[in-house]
Amino acid sequence: MVKKSTDMMLRFLVVGPPLAILAIGLFSFSSVVRNLPVFDSSSRVESIFGDWRIPRKAGLYDRSEYLFQVGFGFLQGDVVASAVTEDRTELASIEIALQRAKAARAALDESTRLAPGNAYTWGFLGWAYAMEGNVEGAVSALEVSWSLAPYSAQLAPSRLNLLEALIDIDEEIFSLPNVRAGAINDLGILKKFDKRYLEIALEDTPLLQDFAVTSGVRESF
Repeated sequence: MVKKSTDMMLRFLVVGPPLAILAIGLFSFSSVVRNLPVFDSSSRVESIFGDWRIPRKAGLYDRSEYLFQVGFGFLQGDVVASAVTEDRTELASIEIALQRAKAARAALDESTRLAPGNAYTWGFLGWAYAMEGNVEGAVSALEVSWSLAPYSAQLAPSRLNLLEALIDIDEEIFSLPNVRAGAINDLGILKKFDKRYLEIALEDTPLLQDFAVTSGVRESF
């Protein structure tokens, strides 16, 4: 009797864990399937033929990405033609530009709340803050973008342009360790992948020129 009990216990110890893992896997799979839009009757739209379909937006809509596009659009509002407020070659007035910056900041701020790991959104949120004159908010957003993607060839040009704009407002920000660390990463990336743009980026900012030389990114000017 004791031997049978021992055998059963050993079998349970051998078979039990795999069965438990299998059960957890099946439960997780069923949860995923149940929550797919195609199985959500409230997402279905009836057609004129009596059948139904799932609208693409129900399965693919990403609100964070949508808000990013909205915010980016407002930031570009002074560049893109707008027959409502300006002629094609005319920039917006200060009042309209500030309204657009505020709208951009609100959309991008909500986008970062929904997807806080998107370094692109944080970078452009920094631009929105800068356009509103909020240097502290711009630097903070820029630092987050650097921390999330410190070596991004796609983001480096935009972040350096933003840094140049912020330096023009307040040179003291360049004394911040995080700002200097982020700048040297972006300068190094441009040196490796786009030397021509690096020269353009440094052309009008003596502070960055000196930093590029002292940090070893560039030999001299």
